[in-house]
Amino acid sequence: MEKVLPELLIIGSGRMGSFLARKLSGNYQVYVYDRVREAAESLSQSSNALVVDKTELNKADLVILALATDIIPQAIEEVDSYLAPGAVLVNIATTFSHIDLNTKRNKVSAKIVGHAKEMALGEKPVIVIEGDDNASKEMVKGVFQNIGNVFEAPTNLVSKINTISSRFGIIAALEIKKALGEMDIEEEIITAAIRNVAAGTMKAFAVGDVGPFAINIINEFQAKK
Repeated sequence: MEKVLPELLIIGSGRMGSFLARKLSGNYQVYVYDRVREAAESLSQSSNALVVDKTELNKADLVILALATDIIPQAIEEVDSYLAPGAVLVNIATTFSHIDLNTKRNKVSAKIVGHAKEMALGEKPVIVIEGDDNASKEMVKGVFQNIGNVFEAPTNLVSKINTISSRFGIIAALEIKKALGEMDIEEEIITAAIRNVAAGTMKAFAVGDVGPFAINIINEFQAKK
């Protein structure tokens, strides 16, 4: 028997909602809802997702909240009664837990270790999921495996992971900008050094593909520890 795929609703059409809609609409029937309908319509034009209004939110089996943490509670209050009775809610906001969603529905957190713009360019993220209902988690796993590798683990770790990664990445960029600025290097060249050389070297290091020059730097750093 052919497996019936869930229909998906993405609430929010910002960077992450847009990425998910474009990535998933090739494999699923995806609907998109945004309080600003023009934003949803713009996303629909760049994906196979269909725009819906509140009265049509009951079409989906899986509802992905692609919203900022501070507006999630109000959004749930506004749309919960319009969703299908058995719809599963998926929260992707890094600093908001599924436990805090004010609804009796089955809820899953799916936190993404990844940057929306980098993922749009082809970088594969990791998704950490957590929830109380096994069937709901399996459904979410099946969907998000189309995006990246999925792990089941405490999702509060993702906020710490992203914070540490962002912090040290920014510090490295600031150090490069300062050092090259002191050499009177032009701004455009500094930008290229950060975006191409530094970012490329970090990516190569992450997958174990650094060259001899980088290996020497690694060895020098480790020798000082």
